[in-house]
Amino acid sequence: MSTDPFPSRISPFSLLTQGVSSQAAKIIDHAWRPATKVNYQKSWDKWVRFAGDRGINPLSPTPQQFIDFLAHFYATVGLAVGSVLNIKSGVLNFLSNRSDIVNCHQFKLFLQGLSKCPTAHKQAFVWDVNRVIEFLASVRLDLSSPYFLGRHLALLILLFGGRRVHDLTLLSIKPEHMVFVGNSVSLQPTFGSKTDKMGKIQSPFLFQDGPVFQLSIPSLLRHYLTATERVRDGNTCLFVRSQPPKGPASVQLLRSWIKATLRDAGITATAGSTRSASASDALLRGLSIEEIMTRGNWSSESVLKRHYLKEVV
Repeated sequence: MSTDPFPSRISPFSLLTQGVSSQAAKIIDHAWRPATKVNYQKSWDKWVRFAGDRGINPLSPTPQQFIDFLAHFYATVGLAVGSVLNIKSGVLNFLSNRSDIVNCHQFKLFLQGLSKCPTAHKQAFVWDVNRVIEFLASVRLDLSSPYFLGRHLALLILLFGGRRVHDLTLLSIKPEHMVFVGNSVSLQPTFGSKTDKMGKIQSPFLFQDGPVFQLSIPSLLRHYLTATERVRDGNTCLFVRSQPPKGPASVQLLRSWIKATLRDAGITATAGSTRSASASDALLRGLSIEEIMTRGNWSSESVLKRHYLKEVV
């Protein structure tokens, strides 16, 4: 039986609900988006392994121990400054002595120095959307297959809509969220996007049929609704699992769909790369930065320019 009081897979989020009722714990848990919880859990696992190897109390390290942890990932592992800062933010949330570290003068100086450290510059490239569109336009679709039709449709929405994979999980077939008008459709995501706040929700996706059926999202949506009718079991999320257990398609499943379809098109890339590819392609087609930000639900122009607009190859 293990005697390790801090197993690497401990949920750091449980540390924030200690001492409160189960009802309060559930409410606190809603403060975190699923994608954020996955990201922070990965950062926490890195920290616990680092602390365990060095005999450090992972819940209450000294500022110097935490500084050494961050320095290790920059200098030894070779992570970019932004990645190190992302790990820092994830771990700090769960430390019992967070304020001691944040207010430590040495820690402040370390962050100032880290922000000025060089990062090896690599020319950023992204794959060509047109290559994928040509593939999707030539596919012989099985309109009765929820799986193949669903992943085809999901990739089209990302390429033409320019938003995050997670936003696909917010699409609903309820009448107030999916409105067909002639040969067009409006898809209003439910609340839950990274940029959603009280009183503000992202704008709807707007799509129209075109001359190529395989690229016409409104027509494909109608076929997808028919194909998934037998597997929905009352579920109103747009994308659903085609195999048991029944239920909405998770963001992890959607990523696997997108990655598999890209691979069929001859592109080896992550599902998240569709956002950069779509934005970069839109810029090449003459859209303004403002138009790209509106279409892709961007909240930061600087983030778009620095990290997502890349040279297309």
